Amino acid sequence: MDAAIRIDPETGLKIFNTRAANASEKIAGKGYSVLTDQKLKELPELPSGASFNAQEQAKYREYKEARRGAADYIAMEGDFAKYLDDVYSEAPVQREALIDECEILVVGAGFGGLLLWHKLREAGFRDVRFCEKGGDVGGTWYWNRYPGIACDVESYSYLPLLEEMGYVPSMKFASGFEILEYCQNIAQKFGFYDHCLFHTTVQATTWDEASGRWVVENRSRRQDARAIRDPRQRHPHDAEARANLGHGEIQGRVVPHLALEL
Repeated sequence: MDAAIRIDPETGLKIFNTRAANASEKIAGKGYSVLTDQKLKELPELPSGASFNAQEQAKYREYKEARRGAADYIAMEGDFAKYLDDVYSEAPVQREALIDECEILVVGAGFGGLLLWHKLREAGFRDVRFCEKGGDVGGTWYWNRYPGIACDVESYSYLPLLEEMGYVPSMKFASGFEILEYCQNIAQKFGFYDHCLFHTTVQATTWDEASGRWVVENRSRRQDARAIRDPRQRHPHDAEARANLGHGEIQGRVVPHLALEL
């Protein structure tokens, strides 16, 4: 068993170390800064002869409607495949394929995953695993790091677990970089990283009637697992479930039993 996976001698459960290193220390931010360049504070002058009246709007609307359909969605293949690359982290941490069982599987390590882990942990669950496509936690705040990124909801309402973390946001509308760092701090404090398989994307789920399990797989690895049963559902297939955890409604899939290819 490699360094990315080890066994907890007390519980016998696997502990993961798959959080990827940063691709570059240059991809960082500290929130808002004072602008000194006056050009960045003013709108550019309209080009000579430019107009945007009803006739112009109708022209653009007609052009948009003509492209409706296939142009709405473009497959991330060929020249577009590069946009699926994770530019924020180093290459995935190498680990062996997993063929085993776990009690609960959660897809995603954004606020939804972090909050769910906090609730499950409080309820006494330990055999929980998370699959996250990126190299670290944060969800949308991991993938979006453009200059000036911020949340348009007050930090004191948007950021969960402030009391549990003993944290006071630095700004009324926190920057995306502060939110990402806050997600990472939550993961560190509550032991989330030990339960997460990063750079792991769930590609398919198939119900195996014979074994009474779900087979969940990605492109390269396989494991078997059991997930939590939703007590409101009797049918063995997917059940849409909602859980209000105090900071917004989280939607996800709850499945009775899983066999994973990860």
